[in-house]
Amino acid sequence: MAGPSDKGKKRSNIKSYIVPEITAMKINRYSIIFPFTILSMFFVTKWWFALPVDGPDKLYWGFPFAFMGEGFHTSMSFQFFMVEFLADFVIYLLVWTMLFLILFKRIPNFKLHPKLSKLIWSLSLVFLMGFGGYVSISNPVFHAKRNYNWKVLKTGYIFLWQTTPRPDILQYLTSNHSNFNTIHSRIK
Repeated sequence: MAGPSDKGKKRSNIKSYIVPEITAMKINRYSIIFPFTILSMFFVTKWWFALPVDGPDKLYWGFPFAFMGEGFHTSMSFQFFMVEFLADFVIYLLVWTMLFLILFKRIPNFKLHPKLSKLIWSLSLVFLMGFGGYVSISNPVFHAKRNYNWKVLKTGYIFLWQTTPRPDILQYLTSNHSNFNTIHSRIK
């Protein structure tokens, strides 16, 4: 017959099976997801050349949703759309989480070297501070959501070190003669 000490052992085994221990190695493995999310948002993005309703042509950035665009009030300003930014951030975070979960499942003993982990964290913080400094001197405007309609004329992808190409608005004016007078009146 099993004594009281035997029951305790069985319960603790069941409990450890249901709620796995969180070890320092697992925390280290998952803590790298956030900096990869930040770096991927900076390194590769989509640009959108669009014509807002009752506004001049503007460039916007963000993937899959445009969360940043040129401002209307000055030529060097930016406008930020917080709902779109949060949606982009969550999508990037989920993609990196799934990629790392697959990696951890395929390579169970995967361990990132601490120096490499610190380098990735430092790089992401440098980009975050640099972007924050750049935005803070640009007289930014923050909106909860983009509150106007637009017509997207052209899109493309760029890397961080590339300049965003600015298509010629006249190319779109002459290609669509039915909207020529409407768009042309905005340019004057």
